[in-house]
Amino acid sequence: MATNIPNLIGSIIDTIRDTHVITSITNIGTTYTINTANTHGLVAGDYVKINSIEYKITSLVVNTRFTVVSTTAVTGTSWTASAPFYYYGTPLQISNAINKIKDYQKKLPIIVLFETTEADVNDDPTIDIERTPTLQIFFACEANFQDWDWDDYYVGALTPMQLYVDAFIEALEDSPRIGIFKNHKETPYQQWNMERLSTGKNIFDANLSAIGIDINPPIIANDTPDC
Repeated sequence: MATNIPNLIGSIIDTIRDTHVITSITNIGTTYTINTANTHGLVAGDYVKINSIEYKITSLVVNTRFTVVSTTAVTGTSWTASAPFYYYGTPLQISNAINKIKDYQKKLPIIVLFETTEADVNDDPTIDIERTPTLQIFFACEANFQDWDWDDYYVGALTPMQLYVDAFIEALEDSPRIGIFKNHKETPYQQWNMERLSTGKNIFDANLSAIGIDINPPIIANDTPDC
């Protein structure tokens, strides 16, 4: 059975999102305080998942606590950041998915997997590699085109995105579904936008910087569907 590559990549991306232990949870009415010793890069307005339920952070004290609002009890032993958000498909499909999202803070930063164009499929049953796809993936966040100079792009956007790229490559190497690969290509873009082909307009209502990677990870055969 052919591997669902976007789902497989999505499951690997799941492993690189910031996460940490919750030491305790208290509440006054519908406001819940999540006590945690490490908030990583979270800020007020970001989204986190606790016990598979997504919440928006209403206030935050760095490496101490953050608050969320919920009409039902918030329970869990750890939190995981919702960002970076993952999209895959053609520019049109990605545009349609993003247009359904009303809250701006649920759109960025992003990881985009463009529709896979080709794969080398293995027909030798003695080799455990199913196929080796050609993947083009972009790691992007918002940038200030008007005011930033060269260094600002690296400090404010490209260096933070490089951390995600490095974590993703490491997660690929650690995944039991990915075979050994020796290299990949990386391209930094100080100014990067995705245009919807039908209109020529930017898919995102934002100016973006990005790091693009081109990679051919061997997919190890698996009888269990990735869906």
